[in-house]
Amino acid sequence: MSSVEGRGDLSGSEYLQQVLGDVLAKALSSVARERPQDPVQYVAEYLYKVSGNAWISRVRVCSARLMGKWREKVQFGRGKGGGRAGD
Repeated sequence: MSSVEGRGDLSGSEYLQQVLGDVLAKALSSVARERPQDPVQYVAEYLYKVSGNAWISRVRVCSARLMGKWREKVQFGRGKGGGRAGD
């Protein structure tokens, strides 16, 4: 299910609160604190950085899982005589 599916029963404001509430509140709080010359650009960059960090975190988690599975296969293969010659 995509991030949008299953949310058709929400009103527009409820949907926005659910998917953007925390991060948007933090971005706007930062705008109020920093008072940038271009607040729209500031919010855009803030959201871009946050989404990038979330993506990087997901990649790291997936990579760790894949490496764990690979190690299990390698160890299993060696334990059953399936390792490379000379191991």
